Amino acid sequence: MVQKTILAASSGALTVAVSSPFLAPGSSIINNSSSPNGTIYDFNGGFSEIITVDDTNNPDVFDDDDPLNHIIVDGGSLVADGTPVESESLIVLRELDDNGNPIGDEITINVYSQNGQTSNIWGFSATDFLVPGRQYVKVSGSNNGDSSYTDLVPCFVAGTMIKAGHKQVPVETIQRGDRIWTQSRRRRMVAWVGCTEVDGRGKFAPVRFETGVVGNSAPLLVSPNHRMLHFSTQSHLLFDDQPVLIPAHFYVGLPGVTRAPQDSIKYYHFMFQGHEIVEANGSLSESFYPGAQALTALEKACRQEIFELFPQLKALPTEPFPLIAPVLRGYEARAALGQQAI
Repeated sequence: MVQKTILAASSGALTVAVSSPFLAPGSSIINNSSSPNGTIYDFNGGFSEIITVDDTNNPDVFDDDDPLNHIIVDGGSLVADGTPVESESLIVLRELDDNGNPIGDEITINVYSQNGQTSNIWGFSATDFLVPGRQYVKVSGSNNGDSSYTDLVPCFVAGTMIKAGHKQVPVETIQRGDRIWTQSRRRRMVAWVGCTEVDGRGKFAPVRFETGVVGNSAPLLVSPNHRMLHFSTQSHLLFDDQPVLIPAHFYVGLPGVTRAPQDSIKYYHFMFQGHEIVEANGSLSESFYPGAQALTALEKACRQEIFELFPQLKALPTEPFPLIAPVLRGYEARAALGQQAI
């Protein structure tokens, strides 16, 4: 048995909008071949759940057209345990503004079917955050739903120096119960620590900030989706004079910010009883935030330990803790960075 996890929401969380030129208003999202480009969906928000799948064939990829090798081990409230499932198809959406114009980046939706029936949809996953109450338009899709199980790993690499009171400590030495400096509460007790080892190439290749780029006193390497605290003239004008959080990969392309691929890499995480801003190599960034995408990427033992310490995270709302600052979507991040990042 090879158990893998995915984050899934009920198919009823994405419903056809009244304004959609296609499909019946109020109906749930269906597979790609049955939903024309131009279909408009309402995202209703609600809860997502971590679903466990036994993949006996390909433990790296959740396959389409292979139902007998993907059996639900723990389907939560979304799908019955023991059900054969597939990653049926991909639907690509873009958010609509208040005037009905597409804005921002494309977001890929993985649509999941059950019992070998292409039209029997029980849930979906998204590659980026969907905003409750917003509308999204379908711009493309694929009938082949094959997709990787891995997702986000927001963390630091070994050797990163974390401020702990009047001293700096390497991130890999931090233990549960240690007190770490935070921007909001000075020194706060660490509730959980963990480490994830992944392929350091491709989408998991760390982002390297040269000295001084984000206020760092030494070169800083973080995972691509680790969010940095940002404040600039652009963010001041666009986001009501408040700091914002920007994933590291949006900085790539700015002077002094590059990808640093390697064969494998260990990412270290530490979490408090809430979301915090910490100091790493002199720069300000987030502590581990137990959002569902991050939990999905953790090794099973790490994930189980978090659930034992924080049982309320087993079924995750959109935000398990209040976020310490607004998290920017792709187009917002590029605006805040002067539209120079790629």
